[in-house]
Amino acid sequence: MWRSGYIPKASGYGTVKGIRPITLSCTLCKLQEAVIARRLAPYTEEIIRCDEHFAYLPRRSATLMVGKMIHYAQQGLGGKLVKKKPPWAIVGLDLSNAFGTVPHCKLLQGLQSIGIPTKEIDWIRSWLGPRLNSNRYLGVDTTRMAKEGIGLAQGSVLSPLLFVYFMHYVISAIKDDLPDGPFPYRWFIYADDCHLVFKFKPRSSQEDRDRHIHYFLDRLSALLRLYNLSLSTEKTEILTSYISQSYQSKHINILGITITRRLSFHLHLKARLSKCHGITLKAWRYARSSFGVSPDSILLLAKSVWLPTLCYGLEVWGTSLAINKTTLLIDSAYRRILKLAYRLPSSAPNSFVDLLCDSPSLSYTLIDKLLVKSMHRMAHPPSPGSLPNHFSWCPSLSDKWLRILNDRLPDYGTTDWYAPGPPIPIDIANRIIIEETKQAAIIRWRSLSGIGVEVYTDGSLVKDGPEPTVGAGFVV
Repeated sequence: MWRSGYIPKASGYGTVKGIRPITLSCTLCKLQEAVIARRLAPYTEEIIRCDEHFAYLPRRSATLMVGKMIHYAQQGLGGKLVKKKPPWAIVGLDLSNAFGTVPHCKLLQGLQSIGIPTKEIDWIRSWLGPRLNSNRYLGVDTTRMAKEGIGLAQGSVLSPLLFVYFMHYVISAIKDDLPDGPFPYRWFIYADDCHLVFKFKPRSSQEDRDRHIHYFLDRLSALLRLYNLSLSTEKTEILTSYISQSYQSKHINILGITITRRLSFHLHLKARLSKCHGITLKAWRYARSSFGVSPDSILLLAKSVWLPTLCYGLEVWGTSLAINKTTLLIDSAYRRILKLAYRLPSSAPNSFVDLLCDSPSLSYTLIDKLLVKSMHRMAHPPSPGSLPNHFSWCPSLSDKWLRILNDRLPDYGTTDWYAPGPPIPIDIANRIIIEETKQAAIIRWRSLSGIGVEVYTDGSLVKDGPEPTVGAGFVV
């Protein structure tokens, strides 16, 4: 049962795009996989600290990866934000059927290289053994054995984590074979969507930059073949900040976020607004033809579509909300829906439409959501004239965002968010337990839970002073 997987097919009949193997294994196998994934948590944290992988990991996301890519491209060669940005190139690699071609021998070598115990490796080796796949498609049942020695079962609990370990092993080996050389570069990996960001010296020629990228990709393709990974050079996307004769693309799509060579999000925003408009009109036509719909229902429908759609990647493109051109684009597109809802002509004044709606503009709401997300990520209280780290990669908009913050949060930069309270009583202070790691703190909490002592700590231990201190800990 553990090595048997059922591959359902619910939609996409008769189309090649509809065929995607998502494996359903038995519940007992999934529980065992979850236990193994939990035991691998310390090694997963090591990969997180490398700051290269952003898929299937805690506290990682696609938008975080895109934001870090843009921040890295904005930095100078010394790693600091500078006014004159160095030339850069973003390369989006296309790996064909990466999950299905993972060689088990290389995967197990990767697990050994990061120090995973032998017992867990033996269990994973057994789990990777020959697997029986059954499939039902167009009423026809088929059964076959999966290819031996390669591939990870998509849809299982453990496969995504094992793929991250495999890619970590592959990228570490590639970085040893392809060092920075004359131009530094950095990996940004989201499962099988791999991206490279090159930075060039300002005085280097355009021919040298293009030649370096071409040479690097040729070497990379050969190295990936050693790990049974196929790189499609035809589908590889390359965006450069400089005028290139070889790579003339003006924009690139990274995990659903489109950016231009000037790091503008205008194309991304127009595409999202067009998507919102199309979905709203389709739903409206269906509702009107079936059972009728009131203006208030249309507004409720629009809010349920527009806000979630536009909020994707808000942490990345949201900095452009300080530009009047961006807010006008968003509000004008949304007002078209409002005019349709109230059956107003297109020439109706915007102020009249806003009065009927009796709610803040869509751009105003998006700015509020962005500020909430940014404030929650601040590790320290703000100082006057400072901005959250989220806005630091775009210094040209700093003054505009400071005005927005001072307008919406008059006490911003003056309020002591973490005012010290009264000293902790000695009997309670003696009961506070500081652990070396977050995992150890969680284990300690579980061992003490239910006996009248509750210890909460994030495990961030600092030993710089005469006595160790912890980032956050208290007793109830």
